[in-house]
Amino acid sequence: SIIVLAMNYGPDHDPRAVVGKRDRGAISVYAQNRDYHDVIKGRLKEIAGKIVAHSGSDVKVFVDTAPVMEKPLAEAAGLGWQGKHTNLVSREHGS
Repeated sequence: SIIVLAMNYGPDHDPRAVVGKRDRGAISVYAQNRDYHDVIKGRLKEIAGKIVAHSGSDVKVFVDTAPVMEKPLAEAAGLGWQGKHTNLVSREHGS
């Protein structure tokens, strides 16, 4: 079985607020804090540990590190849809 999860790693504030301010630089959300690979992988390992404890199954965790077709799988799971820019888009979380 494959389980597809999504996590919003965006800030609590609107990151676009600095756009247009001459004294501020706009930095992409993914580059502002800890590497999202590390953050998400840590959380996935916690969940995987609970799955293993409950079912005894083997679990492998991936965060952009394996040839997994995560976008079509995420779309099939109802997490969003793949936009023309090839990213997954969610009405609730954006791109």
